[in-house]
Amino acid sequence: MQPLPSILCRYRSVSELVRLRTQRVVETGLHYFASPSSFNDPFDCRPNFTLDGTEVAVRNYLRGMWARQARHMPEAERHAEVEAILGDPARDPRIPENNRLFAAAYDSMVTAQVGVLCLSEVYDDILMWSHYADCHRGICLIYETNYEFFAHAQPVIYQQVRPRVNQIAQTTEESLDNAIFTKSSAWAYEKEWRILHYQQGVGERQLPPIALKTIVLGVALSGNDRKLVETWARESAARPKVLRASLSPSEFLIHVPGLR
Repeated sequence: MQPLPSILCRYRSVSELVRLRTQRVVETGLHYFASPSSFNDPFDCRPNFTLDGTEVAVRNYLRGMWARQARHMPEAERHAEVEAILGDPARDPRIPENNRLFAAAYDSMVTAQVGVLCLSEVYDDILMWSHYADCHRGICLIYETNYEFFAHAQPVIYQQVRPRVNQIAQTTEESLDNAIFTKSSAWAYEKEWRILHYQQGVGERQLPPIALKTIVLGVALSGNDRKLVETWARESAARPKVLRASLSPSEFLIHVPGLR
């Protein structure tokens, strides 16, 4: 396992649409754990499903899935439906072309319900500022990670091949980890870490307010928004430093003077 970095960052917009939420994040440490279904990558948290196992294992798995999804149906009807699925080449989930059935079930039972907080190792990436901080008009929050809140943070693995999930051979947590912590190599510049809430799901969670050590202001942040952020920083229990990012005069780099 990759060691936890000493800092993790979260980019935020301060536009009018999300201003109040960003203010709450800065002042109180309340962060929103989002559903993966809201992420900007259509492949994110959507693995390649397979169902490899013995006839008995496949049948038992499907019966269990139907028992969870169709509790209103009598057991005999559920079992009959499982047999109908296994006898229909257009629906049999052991046939790879039919794994869309599992993808749909996974989306409704897992992807839409698990809460995820996305963080990054980097505070000076041009694309991160563009994508997640309103085209450099927002801010980057830098947190020290020596708090229990970050103990379960895991790094995202970047690769070219979509992860495979076999729900017969893998436990639920193994399947979730494989699916949620693997992304395309195209996103490797994000150097992302994620914290999941399996049970509590989507919603706001309390991060230790004093973990916020620095707020970096984007190079295109307006003067009025800068004053707002400075006010939020003074109201925060952490009393973080507020630093301004600047553009390198000679390279395509972002500098943050005063940040070690």
